[in-house]
Amino acid sequence: LGSFNPVTSSIYTLDRWKVLNTGTFDTDSAKVVQDNTAPTSEGFSKSIMMNIGNTETPSSTQVCGLQQLIEAQNLQSLAYGTSSAKTMTLTFWVYSNKTGTYCVQLLQDDASKYVLYEYTISSSNTWEKKTITIAGNTANVINNDTGVGLYVNWILCAGSSRQASATSSWTSSGNYLATSNQVNLWDHADNYFKMTGCQLQIGSATDFIHEDYGTTLRKCQRYFYMACGPDGGGYETIGTGMIYYSGTGYANVYFPTTMRTQPSIVALSGSSGAYMYQTLLSNTAAYTHQIAIDTGKTSLNAATVSCACPSSRAGEAFRLSAHFSHDANGGQSFVNFDAEL
Repeated sequence: LGSFNPVTSSIYTLDRWKVLNTGTFDTDSAKVVQDNTAPTSEGFSKSIMMNIGNTETPSSTQVCGLQQLIEAQNLQSLAYGTSSAKTMTLTFWVYSNKTGTYCVQLLQDDASKYVLYEYTISSSNTWEKKTITIAGNTANVINNDTGVGLYVNWILCAGSSRQASATSSWTSSGNYLATSNQVNLWDHADNYFKMTGCQLQIGSATDFIHEDYGTTLRKCQRYFYMACGPDGGGYETIGTGMIYYSGTGYANVYFPTTMRTQPSIVALSGSSGAYMYQTLLSNTAAYTHQIAIDTGKTSLNAATVSCACPSSRAGEAFRLSAHFSHDANGGQSFVNFDAEL
């Protein structure tokens, strides 16, 4: 997918970056895209961009921006809720044609507390590095579970009732907030905002840690796994299994890493020829138009996917595949497993 248009919703986009959208703010034709510009001298080659298409003004309760959600059990080393709560440093690079004041908010989910910081984009179309120091929360623990521990929110516009003073002290509120100085990135159709090199770490800022691709991929697959996706055409195997007496086929899919929670399936339904199965005794291709996940047979490590097959094939082993075609007559199918925060 070349771009993501969130319209009035919050959706995950590149590398688990989520669009923050409250009050169904109308992003209109704005798109989140991967951009090929970055501060190359720092070892970066790409950035995430919010590219505005039409002007929009947020209502009093609306907020829009980009966010990262961090799993609570990954934050236990912060020692929040104790006198030893750690200080963190957030660093990132930004680039925009819209200069002015922007805001970053960290929201602690279990405690409904936040800190809110301003930073300034001083020069148009210039990569600028921002560094923010975040004091530890000594009063409120982050639960040691698989839920959300922290939301890290880069605000791009905010309505009047979502505005508050900047604060480096953990303050009670469960709302997404910005200061009254926050720019409205949607005030001109040609505006854009790019960001790269984001790093949140305990202690003082260090050089960016360039993680190898395989490690990053495995981390992402804990939350979202694309078992099959468009790759230029043809069929790709989802899994293998057996057709039961009822005529339902069950195929097993194994995840490359343990998922955060039992996932839901994200798959195309109702498209003619979207999915194909072949049995052991008859290699003739047959087609089914809908698949589903069997939650009773799905764990954090594997899923069972079901589809309708003829009962005359009961007891036969079979292979289930997804059909990828970019022509007007072909089915465009995909099979993803979603365990996002």
